[in-house]
Amino acid sequence: MATFESSLLETLRGKIGNFIIYKVKQQYRIRTAPTEYRDANTPEQQANRNRLTACVRFYQRLRETPLRDAWRTAADKAAASSGYSLYLKTNMGVFLPDGTISDFSRLTLCPASGLKTADNIIATRNTDGTVTLTWKNHAGKQSPRNTDRLAVAYLNENRSFTIRFVNPLPVCRDDERATFTTENTPGIATHLYCYFISREGDAYTPDTYIKLND
Repeated sequence: MATFESSLLETLRGKIGNFIIYKVKQQYRIRTAPTEYRDANTPEQQANRNRLTACVRFYQRLRETPLRDAWRTAADKAAASSGYSLYLKTNMGVFLPDGTISDFSRLTLCPASGLKTADNIIATRNTDGTVTLTWKNHAGKQSPRNTDRLAVAYLNENRSFTIRFVNPLPVCRDDERATFTTENTPGIATHLYCYFISREGDAYTPDTYIKLND
């Protein structure tokens, strides 16, 4: 590669024969053009594109839900360029080339943005079909964290790109217990993602994943 200061190359920028002339800041540079063509459609590249397509398709569903605000908040706190870019970085490896989710436990629906989650979160399916969620709150009786609100999103395995939410729960971190219903199909697993939101709505805990077998 050669470099030049002269602006005479301004009119020559681009590909000329086997050379490429380009500008970096105030320098004009010349390098040889690549002599070999690399196939951009190898099986591995096709698989990666398919993973990206599936990941983006899931985000298109997610951004229509309240979780879009959670990703924006997390991006601001992490100095990421956007909630979308943070989502891709976090979840890209979770999707398979066939467009499905490889491991629901690795999928993040709600990223951390300033709050610590509760301890020992456990979900149990009751005989009447309801779900009881319990956890341990070690924030302390006078902690402002006691008013963090519980939220639950979930995916049913037969419709894994449909993000559902439990109806707004009048439950706070200090309650340590909640009972609710989910839409489910007999014989189909339900994947819960449980998290807490600050009373002001400006901070979230990372979601806790729990699989419920019907």
